Amino acid sequence: MTEPVGEPLTYIHPVALPETEFIFAANCLRKWRVYHESYVVCVCAQASADWRYRGRTQQLRDACYMLMEPGETHVNAVVPRPQTYNVLRISGAVIEQLADELRVPRTPHFALTQDGNPAIIRAFEQLATAVSADSADSTVLEQQSRFASCLRLVLENCSERARPSTIRDSSTQRAPVERAKMYLRERFSAAVSLNELAKAAGLSRFHLLRSFAKQVGMPPHTYQVRLRVERACLLMQAGVAPSNAATAAGFADQSHFTRHFRKVMDITPGRYAHARVRCV
Repeated sequence: MTEPVGEPLTYIHPVALPETEFIFAANCLRKWRVYHESYVVCVCAQASADWRYRGRTQQLRDACYMLMEPGETHVNAVVPRPQTYNVLRISGAVIEQLADELRVPRTPHFALTQDGNPAIIRAFEQLATAVSADSADSTVLEQQSRFASCLRLVLENCSERARPSTIRDSSTQRAPVERAKMYLRERFSAAVSLNELAKAAGLSRFHLLRSFAKQVGMPPHTYQVRLRVERACLLMQAGVAPSNAATAAGFADQSHFTRHFRKVMDITPGRYAHARVRCV
């Protein structure tokens, strides 16, 4: 790997996602020759470079992604213009566990090594935003939910002999989703993990995310944020200052609280509290 001066990479190891590593690169001219010891997904926002993998040379382009497996090497020796991309490295143990839940081969082999599926790109962009160093808004549940959704898309659409999930939502899934909702309501201010929530619901992580979104109309992490906003509203209606309401409702800080509150209520917490006082 060459490393031109002034082109630092950002490495992130999210606590919520053990055995993963993110690499963020912007306007990068690096040339890579990498032996991979883990599964790799590289999503390119801007790219125009030749890369060689499995004896084949391919042309990277804007809005595409690369998929690589452990024990293999990729090379890109020609980089004609700056590239912007995000790399996710995932241990084999994590992939095996996810594959078991999805009922795809336990050590998946990527039939596609480069593609541009918009749904996969969008899902990885959302995941990257959630784990980025300057993002104070994301919760453990959001990061783990977005990660699970990303890997489901990749494993179901890109791995050899992958087949669609056999999961079907029906009235029998309403009770598990209701259990998950109750679990979040009882712990609205806590850092609930996806594993924890799936266990409470009695479903796999993937089944829970799919069923929850279909029945509730939003993923679990968004539902938890709305619960926090609702609790903050009740506190401010009772005369609690917005800053104290933010802490009591489980928001990381005042700016985090204000962003989410405004998104849900279309008004700032301060204006909401003032309006409530005036209405009394």
